[in-house]
Amino acid sequence: MWVLQAGSKWNITDRLYLKAAGSYYVTDNVAGNSFTYSAGTNSTNAAGKLIYEYNTLTADVEAGFTLPGPVPFFAITGTYVRNTSVDDDLDGDGHDDNQGWLAGFKCGHSKLDKFGKWQFIYDYRRLERDAWLDILPHSAFYNGSTNVKGHKLAFLFGLHKNINLTADYYRAEQIRLNPDNLEREQNWLAIDLNLKW
Repeated sequence: MWVLQAGSKWNITDRLYLKAAGSYYVTDNVAGNSFTYSAGTNSTNAAGKLIYEYNTLTADVEAGFTLPGPVPFFAITGTYVRNTSVDDDLDGDGHDDNQGWLAGFKCGHSKLDKFGKWQFIYDYRRLERDAWLDILPHSAFYNGSTNVKGHKLAFLFGLHKNINLTADYYRAEQIRLNPDNLEREQNWLAIDLNLKW
């Protein structure tokens, strides 16, 4: 896999900024192969081999601003992904399953660099079956699967300059129901102590 990336940040005023980035992830010889550590949610043939390459275009945007008062920072975030290797409606069922998106916000302090600083994050995400290679999604969100949608809530609390405590909650469900999987909805709570070196 190789990646092309570009991004920039613009300070519009002393209180308002805009960040944008784009990437193109390219695989070679993924189609026709399988991975033992795959979530098993990408499209495969009868032998269990991947049908598609995963040449995925991504776009990320974040607009944030500082505020006076107890919530000194607020930002709106978004991500869009599209696997350009999957033609529209290849399987003829009205679904191409090659897109994904995330939209959300974060508020609190922009940096957790001392005790008492905090941040709250919320996003809603949707990742179709073949938008992304299923060895790459976040493992806590429906076991790292594709063909999922749902919510993420996180609360981060600074304990020291390089130490914070995080509570993450994920509520996810399948987009298109898989008859082989009876677990339609998944709830996951993780509490982590993070150290930065």
